[in-house]
Amino acid sequence: MSDDLVAITKVRCRSLGGLRSELTVKDHDPLVSDEPTDFAVGALVGTDTGWTPVQYQLAGLIACANVAVALTAQDQGFHLDGLEIRAQSDIDLRGLLDGDPERQPQFLHVGVEYRIDTPESPERSEEHTSELQSLTYLVCRLLLEKK
Repeated sequence: MSDDLVAITKVRCRSLGGLRSELTVKDHDPLVSDEPTDFAVGALVGTDTGWTPVQYQLAGLIACANVAVALTAQDQGFHLDGLEIRAQSDIDLRGLLDGDPERQPQFLHVGVEYRIDTPESPERSEEHTSELQSLTYLVCRLLLEKK
C-alpha cells in the first residue's frame, strides 16, 4: 500500500478520575467522556458529564458515513440538499459488569438510518441509499466482529 494512502490518527485520553476522561485531538477543544449516573462497577459510578465511550463510537461511525455519503454522491453525480444519519446500538455488557473473565463486552447490533433530502428520482435515491447501507455494513462489521 502506498504511504500516501495511509492516514495516521493520534488521540489522547487523560483520566479525570473515576469514569471521566478528557479526549484531545491536535489543538481542538477537549471533549469529556463519562458514564451515566446509573452505570456503576464496584465503587466507580458515572457522573453523566459527557458522552459515553459507546456514544463516541457511534458518532465516529456516522461521521465516517457522512464522509462516505459525500464522496459517493460526488462520484455518482448525485445531488444532496440535506442529510441526517442516525445510529443505534445494542451492546452486551456482561463480563464488564458481572466480572466474568471469559466474556468481553460486544456490540450485538448496530443500526444506521439515512434521511436524504434530494431532488433526485425516488429510484436513484433508493439506489444511492442501498449503496450507502452496504458501505456502512462494512464499517459496522468491524464493530460487530468478535475478538
